[in-house]
Amino acid sequence: MDQENIFPLVNNEEEEEEEEEEEDIVTSNVGNYLSSLEASDDINSLNSDGDQPSPFSISSLDSVLQESIVIENPTHRDEDDETNEVYNTYCQRMRWYDILSRDRTYGLSVMMNQETASTLSLWGITAEKRLKQSIEKDLELVYIAQSCLSWEALQHQYLTVRDRMKASDSKGGSYEDDISKEFQKFQVLLERFLEDERCEGKRVLSFVQRRFELMSFFQVPRLSGYKRKGPQEGGRESNEKQVLKAIERCITVFYDFVKADIKRPLVWERLKISFVNSPLMEVEDPRDIMLFLNLKNLLQKKEQSLKEAQGKKKKKIWFKKKKKSPYMKEDENSMLVTFIKIELKLVSRVLQMSLVSSSHLKWCQHKLNNIDFNGGKFSRTSSPVLFPS
Repeated sequence: MDQENIFPLVNNEEEEEEEEEEEDIVTSNVGNYLSSLEASDDINSLNSDGDQPSPFSISSLDSVLQESIVIENPTHRDEDDETNEVYNTYCQRMRWYDILSRDRTYGLSVMMNQETASTLSLWGITAEKRLKQSIEKDLELVYIAQSCLSWEALQHQYLTVRDRMKASDSKGGSYEDDISKEFQKFQVLLERFLEDERCEGKRVLSFVQRRFELMSFFQVPRLSGYKRKGPQEGGRESNEKQVLKAIERCITVFYDFVKADIKRPLVWERLKISFVNSPLMEVEDPRDIMLFLNLKNLLQKKEQSLKEAQGKKKKKIWFKKKKKSPYMKEDENSMLVTFIKIELKLVSRVLQMSLVSSSHLKWCQHKLNNIDFNGGKFSRTSSPVLFPS
């Protein structure tokens, strides 16, 4: 059992004061986050309507967000795009979590309102804290879900381009000229977020705010306009390698993104006595507790196996270089390792969520089962599994 997330019950006054200080920090972060959102056109459009939607109903914001959320049209079909089904499902689920994000953001905005705050004070401090915790948990879910979804789309686009290159003849094929630029934009926005995050603090709120302000942030571009050249066919030059390199750079930055995510346990999580007897259990369904613990153990084994496999591989590569061996496919092996590292990081983050559902656990189980280590060698099944909504 992973002991890092188990915190003893604290009764002394010094620890209570520390918790109160951290609760104030969380409240301050939320307040700053809402203040920045209120200055944007999006939040103003939500607050300017005469009939305000319920802050706790996802469907209530659906009509409000129809015009503000711009995604790829799910009915769009490129004549030679074989990845539409996966990509369209990806867009639909990203949109679902965008709606949830705005719904909960509006809920926080209502709670921070002075008139509402006076009403909530009648419920008692405990009820108010629970409500804030519930909203924060939902925003955490939005951040983690969209991270997993965008990774699935990004790696699927990469594998699609790579496989097309392998299957094509010497002339190859080509995509629309601006595809590489779209992936470059994805990379730059993510790099900028990582730079700004050092000053902004809490990742979940920073992520939700950035996605709120700029819908292209974290939205993986569509592969469109692909045409495979025949033996005698001319036309525009093949840009497959250029597109593949652009996606590779995105994957490298994405790894930096998940690697930099260090979850700081929430204040109320520190009151856990044990996984089994805690009223603040991570799993939504108590029947999933054994699956949850088994997945944590399996994750640790996979992480350890990866470290051992990498250690052996470094020695082999050094030895073969000394013997001046012929060229090996180091690029593909390097990308495979990066893929595995990203997926292990994402699974770890899902298992650290404040509340994990059965569908989340099944997603983690599928991801871990797709990664195999045998005799110091590693392999991975690349079947797209989108995070559930």
